[in-house]
Amino acid sequence: MPFSEEEFDSLQTLGHEHRGVEFKCSGKLTTMEFAATIVRAILGMSNRRDGGLVVIGVEDNNGRLEWKGMLPDDYATWNNNDLADKVAIFADPSVNFEMANIKKENRDFIVIIISEFEDTPIFCKKDFGQKLRKGALYCRSRHKPETSEVATEEDMRDLIELSTEKQLRRFIRMANAANISVMTGQQKDEADNTEFEKQRKSLQSNISDKIRSRGYWEVVIRPKDFVKERIPDFSKLLPIIKNCAVSWRGWDFPQVVDNELLSNFDGINQSVSFMKFNEEWAFFQSGQFIHYCGFYNDWGESEDGQLTDGHPSRKLDYIETLIRLFEIYELAARLAITEAGSERMCVYTRIADLEGRQLYTPDPMRIMMRKFRTNMPEFVKDYTIGKESLVSDPKRHALEVARQLFLRFDWNITIERLYEIANSIPFLLRG
Repeated sequence: MPFSEEEFDSLQTLGHEHRGVEFKCSGKLTTMEFAATIVRAILGMSNRRDGGLVVIGVEDNNGRLEWKGMLPDDYATWNNNDLADKVAIFADPSVNFEMANIKKENRDFIVIIISEFEDTPIFCKKDFGQKLRKGALYCRSRHKPETSEVATEEDMRDLIELSTEKQLRRFIRMANAANISVMTGQQKDEADNTEFEKQRKSLQSNISDKIRSRGYWEVVIRPKDFVKERIPDFSKLLPIIKNCAVSWRGWDFPQVVDNELLSNFDGINQSVSFMKFNEEWAFFQSGQFIHYCGFYNDWGESEDGQLTDGHPSRKLDYIETLIRLFEIYELAARLAITEAGSERMCVYTRIADLEGRQLYTPDPMRIMMRKFRTNMPEFVKDYTIGKESLVSDPKRHALEVARQLFLRFDWNITIERLYEIANSIPFLLRG
């Protein structure tokens, strides 16, 4: 199943357009005027880090989203092949995307899952009225969640940086395959763990206590060596973490809300508590990133996050876990090639309150045929990884950690099978 109902439900919690999600009302694919607006949105999403989603069947009523669904005659015109043909007319190079049909409360919706460009940004190669212009680069603007032509230095810089990063990763992979080292420099013998630990302990709040009351993740990504002002300019902390945030789905990792940000002496931090989303993160001038997040299935969909029966289940969603591990290592790879990085990076992952839990997924297409449980209270992996290895293939590291975790549930799954599962998840395909 390319896009699950649970993933669709998470989009409805947004309540408004997002840089990674564009909503469109009902319309026919066979009507070129409407199809051109969809193509324009697809081109814009393809030029965005992590790509994005276009959801058809949602009306914007003065800023309030109305999930009306598509008219039956409109819905009947949509299929992946015809959409691919229309996109191919305008996109150069080609765009990778998938189309999903979603039925919710007897209403039909189309969700288009768009991947970010592979090597070079996507240009529009043909005119169509006022909707599309030959030679234009479309993007999702930082200042307003809409698709527009690249018109500002900031938007162009984002595209250039993303393209440069892709070329760097590609070069490192090729160099590694040829046993050529592309990184040089002296490393400190030991990181000053005491200083990093002081920063970690500074992240304490009421939301932290709430998160730790149930199952939760603790993630630390940092350079191996401690340099207090590795990022000398304090004002760069927010741009770095926003640019590196992984937005493969409606809720980013980490979720950054500008007007709720807190600053302290040597870093920034933020807490979020909304429905099933409970998280807290901090990012320091030392390059250290810390993140706490509760298990989504331990919290409910009501505004205060309470479950219907008041008790969290003793389950662990293995698909959600796989996605989260991919997000962790992708974020680590992105941070490694900024001012926050160093030649060796540490990635610490702790998954707490596991004893007695059973692996599961709410996706009916992925039901497990037997019960896989664990008696361990928590799972901890603390890796030190060379920048070259991390940047060239973060997914491989995530898969290795996932397999080590699932073995503790008596699930002897291979790396190859985990890779197959990952490749069937649109969010990970876009990464």
